[in-house]
Amino acid sequence: MPLLDEIGAFRDMDQIERNRLERASAVLQPRDGSEIFSQGDPADAVYAIVGGEGHVRFEAADPSSKTSMVAVCKQGDIFGEVGVIDGSARTSTAVVEGRVCLARIPASSFIAALSSSAGLGHVVCHMLARRLQWTVTLFQDASFERCDQAALLGLLRSFG
Repeated sequence: MPLLDEIGAFRDMDQIERNRLERASAVLQPRDGSEIFSQGDPADAVYAIVGGEGHVRFEAADPSSKTSMVAVCKQGDIFGEVGVIDGSARTSTAVVEGRVCLARIPASSFIAALSSSAGLGHVVCHMLARRLQWTVTLFQDASFERCDQAALLGLLRSFG
């Protein structure tokens, strides 16, 4: 079975285009606890989790160095595409937990595939829309939580 056939983002691609992307890929088997990339690194590749029972965890540090887990990807997922698409630095650190097998797809190969495959473009747009919705929900939850705390503090202060 070809390497990328079971990756959801690539399923709607023409087989010839998917094979071209696969030929450009390198297979990695990082150790448990390994960093795939760090927050602030250049986005030079997209990764697909093509095997293994583990997952990749993403964490981001704020300016005070407080770290929060922001996402988890498992077999069949891709990650690292946002920085490749917009040319920005990595916004989080990707850490392997357990055993995974990755396909590392160079940025230029991914962008070429994205430019030539409507199927890939559609799937990536859908993925990004879901992530945006999830981010908005998290932001709303965090905003309401802060608002509730502020209201409670104001109420307590009003009672002296």
